Amino acid sequence: MSAIAVVYTKSGIVFAADGRSRWGDDSTRDDSTTIFESERQQKVFRGAVGTREVAWGVTGSIFNKDKSFNLIDLVNKTMSATNAFSQGCGPWVELFTSNLRKSILAVRDSGIQVPLVENSSPDPNRRFILATMIMAGYFCNGRSSAAIVDLSHEDGELLDPLPYRLIATNFTGEYLSGSEEIRLRYLDVHEDKRLRHHFHVKGPALDDGLAYATGYIKACSDDLAREIDPVVCGGIGGKIHAAAVKPSGFSWLIEPEDSVS
Repeated sequence: MSAIAVVYTKSGIVFAADGRSRWGDDSTRDDSTTIFESERQQKVFRGAVGTREVAWGVTGSIFNKDKSFNLIDLVNKTMSATNAFSQGCGPWVELFTSNLRKSILAVRDSGIQVPLVENSSPDPNRRFILATMIMAGYFCNGRSSAAIVDLSHEDGELLDPLPYRLIATNFTGEYLSGSEEIRLRYLDVHEDKRLRHHFHVKGPALDDGLAYATGYIKACSDDLAREIDPVVCGGIGGKIHAAAVKPSGFSWLIEPEDSVS
């Protein structure tokens, strides 16, 4: 499990994530006894869609146990390959998702174990998702944009990873991935106010967006959150890192401690 927050502000888009990771293909272990592999796993990365820099992140089964399967590396290579052939945000995302599926299948065909197993998501509709990739920036005609892609599987086979949400020219809100229980409290849909000390209102500046994004992640990793939503929040924590994307490009707001890019 991971917590990722993508927040639009008038000054740019903030993209933040927690830093906790565990073995990607060990779905049988009880969260209460899990020994986490890292508290400083990088989950936010710099990328490009054509000539436009983006921030992107991924949540789910990113590695197998020996890390011979490395989804971060595959995404980076697939972005570069897609940039060599495609122009325009919509066609780019479609070609990227097709290329990424081919890359994962090629890894599997080479004999490397890809963790296509049922996960522990409380949402039964998301228990057969290998990973979800999110990218954000100004890659659609210079306007604030976001794309979210699920990599799903069925009966041990990877399905076509079509993007289920592409906001081509009007990403002006937020995307909060992590605990749905905490998200509902953060958006003031649920009346439980016990985590309010983590909550921040959105504002026009990058600092406002950073406070809003990190507030959600801190709320998800609070001890009380682990009581409210133990399956999801038990896997969230560690070092928060965050980036900003403006029309002019990508920059770090909080650098990751263990960089892998």
